Amino acid sequence: MDDDIGQQWFRNVFLKHCGPARPQLLVLDSHHSHEVLDMLELAQQENIHVLALPPHTTHALQPLDKVVFKPFKTAYKRVCTEFLASHPSLTINKATWPRLLKQTWDSTMREGLLKKAFEATGIYPVDRSRIPDSVFSASDAIRSMVPVVDAEEGDNPEDGAEGETTAATSEVGTRAEHHEDITQEEIAGETEDTNPVVSFDDMEQLQFLNGLMIDITDDDIEQAVDASSLGQLVDAPPSPSATSTDTTPSLDAPGTSFSSADGAWNAEIDAIFDLKPAPSKATAPKRSRAITTHRLLTSQELINEKKARLEKKEKEDAAKRERKEKALQKKLSKSQALQNKLEKTQSQTKHSDTL
Repeated sequence: MDDDIGQQWFRNVFLKHCGPARPQLLVLDSHHSHEVLDMLELAQQENIHVLALPPHTTHALQPLDKVVFKPFKTAYKRVCTEFLASHPSLTINKATWPRLLKQTWDSTMREGLLKKAFEATGIYPVDRSRIPDSVFSASDAIRSMVPVVDAEEGDNPEDGAEGETTAATSEVGTRAEHHEDITQEEIAGETEDTNPVVSFDDMEQLQFLNGLMIDITDDDIEQAVDASSLGQLVDAPPSPSATSTDTTPSLDAPGTSFSSADGAWNAEIDAIFDLKPAPSKATAPKRSRAITTHRLLTSQELINEKKARLEKKEKEDAAKRERKEKALQKKLSKSQALQNKLEKTQSQTKHSDTL
């Protein structure tokens, strides 16, 4: 569907079959082929009001989507099934499709069904209650982000602390549903202490440190137990047995303080691999052209706006063509100058040869 087909349909189909009664209302969706300026001006002359529905609302507001399309598709599938069952050697192609479509159209497009479609959407007779309130509610993706708060508890300021505890408990409970190995003591302790201490038995589960495997022996665990805390273990100086002529701290030496080592090596690595953030560019705010409501396309305001936009586009196209012509003329003049220079050089060469 393009602009030319939309204009031809309005002129050759709609105007010929809409009858002499005026004014009339034509309800369309917001497809660009329904907003051709010539078609809207013709509709304004014929005293026909063209109303455009908001985008993404045709499932609830458009009569065809609401009532007509479903029985039409069902009837078409039944007609195709009966046709293929009675003609096994034939297929549905461009030669057989028009007959099947006409048969479906004649059996489905009844006056009663079309009237019911306009009644179901509340267009005629006008009935706002035909559109349920659920249509205006948020979608599932947005509704899941909205917190549900009890009205009675929200009105009582003394329930603030209790509400926070309930939220924390529900979050832990959600995690417990996905991890069955979490005990009730861990769930209760998770709400009290947010920084649990890692036991030394879990040190055997460490896999990689700076790309190397660490082998934890029994001696390392005994030295770690002798330390009063994990912080003393990290800050403890290296043992005499671990000293060597190499200034680089050994990964295998227990009690090695990586934080207290010389930072020159780390600073040099950071200088090589550190990525500086890209400078932010000031961008102009974009003007949103989203359509969120009904529009009367035949209103004089919208027609004048479309005329002004069309004139602006024509001026921009004319300026673009003019720039292209100037660039082409510039290229042609340069080519002509080179051609003249070449001919002059050739003539001088011939003259020198004759002399």
